[in-house]
Amino acid sequence: MQGDILKGARAAALATGLKEREIYYLVERNHVPFRRVGRQLFFSRKALIEALQPPVT
Repeated sequence: MQGDILKGARAAALATGLKEREIYYLVERNHVPFRRVGRQLFFSRKALIEALQPPVT
């Protein structure tokens, strides 16, 4: 589980191929799952990638 945790928007951006600012945008609008501890953001790599997948119809 430890390897699944991404610390910070930069790590999330690298894992997803998005820009860091895009990660902040998605966080501000609650479009991706995250946890905030103080000012630091944490993401589950698996949950983040799943949230960015297009919906299956």
